[in-house]
Formats: sequence, C-alpha cells, structure tokens
Amino acid sequence: MIEFLLSLPMWVGCIVAMISAAVVGLVVYFVSYKLISKYQRDELKDPTSSLFRVVGLLVSLMLSLAFSEVIDEVRVIRNAVEREAVAISDIFKNLILFDNERTQGIRTVLIEYTQAVIDDDWPALANDKLGQRAENSRRQLTEALMSLEPATSN
Repeated sequence: MIEFLLSLPMWVGCIVAMISAAVVGLVVYFVSYKLISKYQRDELKDPTSSLFRVVGLLVSLMLSLAFSEVIDEVRVIRNAVEREAVAISDIFKNLILFDNERTQGIRTVLIEYTQAVIDDDWPALANDKLGQRAENSRRQLTEALMSLEPATSN
C-alpha cells in the first residue's frame, strides 16, 4: 500500500491516505459501536463510547504522522538523487573545458561511476549498504581529477 501511495503524485497520495484513514477510522467506530450497543447499561455505554472515539482519533493521528514521515524520507532521497545528478553533470560539463584527449579517460571513469551508482548502489541501499564498485570508481575519479592540470589560461 505504501509503495502504491508513493508512486502517486504527492497531493493525490495525501488525499488517498486521508480518505483511507477516515474509512478505517469509521469502520472501527461503527464496529465498536455495534459491539457496545449490545450492552444497554448507561454507566458502561458513555465512557466506552468516548474511549473508542479517543482511540480512533489517536490511531488516525498516528497513521497520518507515519505517512508524513514516509513522505519526508522520499523527499530527502529525491533531493539526494538530484544533488548527485547535478554533481555528475557539472563534472562532465567542466571536463569539456580541458583538452578532450587528456580527459577522455576521466569521462570514461565518470560514466563507469554513474553506471555503478545505478546498478550497484541503488539495489544495495535497499539493504542499507553501499556497493564497492561505485566507491572504487569514485576514488579513481577523484584521483584523476586531482592530477589534472590546466593547459590554458581560461
């Protein structure tokens, strides 16, 4: 269910989550009301009814807080992906300022790093790990960029 909600646009996912929480809350309320209505004793009916209302409200509050936390995590991940994509793009664009022959190897390592992030790191992150291939490529890329010297005054 969470994956389905996250695949929707944010405002649609929020509406679907709120409607789902309201429906679940109403179902719990009506089921508990039917169970309570069997007891005709007034001294038991009023406090129990109030208790079920409070519990239903707390459950819906917990569900909405959990959903907002998931949405926040998705935003953090999306921002991290965008920052990584911008950094890779900047490196690639800045390599154009250098001699094409001297930076061909670096561009190859950059493409290899990008492919390693896509192929290894994203599946590994599902298990809270990082792939070693991307780390090795990043280290090679850093070393190659640090050893690069400008040949022009630009």
